[in-house]
Amino acid sequence: MSEIEELQKLLSSPVRADRKRAAQLLAEGESSDLALASLWSLLGDPDKTVRAAASDALACHGEGAIPLLRKGLEDPDWVIRYRSVEALGRMEIAGVEDIIVGMLKDPREHVRYMAAKSLLNRVPPSAIDLLKACLRDDNVYVRTMAVAALASSNSGEAKGALMEHLYRESSEEIRSRIRAYLRVE
Repeated sequence: MSEIEELQKLLSSPVRADRKRAAQLLAEGESSDLALASLWSLLGDPDKTVRAAASDALACHGEGAIPLLRKGLEDPDWVIRYRSVEALGRMEIAGVEDIIVGMLKDPREHVRYMAAKSLLNRVPPSAIDLLKACLRDDNVYVRTMAVAALASSNSGEAKGALMEHLYRESSEEIRSRIRAYLRVE
């Protein structure tokens, strides 16, 4: 059996570990159209560990995967959008943050959370206002990650937004994190 036939067998296997292994093998290979298409199909896998492995593998393909991941940001399935943001966030490519920023407005809280997480330690100026808006999100995890992203930006505007939000935040855990970031009691 050829390598391609073996890979196709793994990709279509009913066994989760086989599909996950296929994603891992595809991460190590060339960025061919077939490899990227195969990984793309795994982003919609029923098993989240397989989806995570596919996201990791797409991130490994770097710039070659960006057009496909941009397409994923517009997918009607929030899981595809989430995993696309996740893969982009793992890439260490200049400018990828600018692609992620718009996902802070996604209708699904999981996607907003992942967008904020993906911007940690590399917040572009264009994200500050959207992260400030995420401080008012109904979802506590989105707010928590927005706080972390803003704190990682080290900008005066972000620090001011965190200081202002400290007194509005309903979650004591988030208030505690803000105090720690700002080094206030």
